[in-house]
Amino acid sequence: MAQARTTLAQLYPPQYRATQRAVITIGRKQFVCDGVLTVSPQGGQHLAVISTLGLVADVRVETNGAVELVRVTPLFNETWSREFVSRDLRQLFVPNLDLEIGGRLPDERFVLESRPTLDACVSRYIFTASGDRLQEMEIARAGRRLYHVSVKRYHQFAGFRKEIPSEFEVVTPGYRLELRTAELAVFEPGAARAAATSQP
Repeated sequence: MAQARTTLAQLYPPQYRATQRAVITIGRKQFVCDGVLTVSPQGGQHLAVISTLGLVADVRVETNGAVELVRVTPLFNETWSREFVSRDLRQLFVPNLDLEIGGRLPDERFVLESRPTLDACVSRYIFTASGDRLQEMEIARAGRRLYHVSVKRYHQFAGFRKEIPSEFEVVTPGYRLELRTAELAVFEPGAARAAATSQP
């Protein structure tokens, strides 16, 4: 359990800026977007979503968990931005650290899970058997999966000693999201900015 908690707490650098590529599938329609994610201990998470139409959504998750919609557009309206964009941002890049032991799966992988929310939803984080690598995340209610994330790839970027999750597949009843971190620049307190490094 201790290893899994440490893995989750140290999943990302404490301060960084990432450029992301995303493909969103809704029914038979696909939308391609870029995201610029800025993270800091003081400012929380700030995600700007950009399409061929320009800036289509601007969402912040404050350090206290509050969501601020800086900009919404018809493509990413207020409901979509608040319910889905902010959920993806929190689930993928703001790990919940208030977790309990969820046991082990039949294949020995280790599980941490949250306490049920007021609407009876539980978040589960699934790790390798040793707890040293996060592999999946999900939200379920009464045994029914409402949200599932597969971590498809890890990558090491300059400025951070560990590989981080860099490619995700998100599956929900309403949409599918394929997300890849293309570039990441790490900022260390009191140190110069590391040069952005692209994946090969």
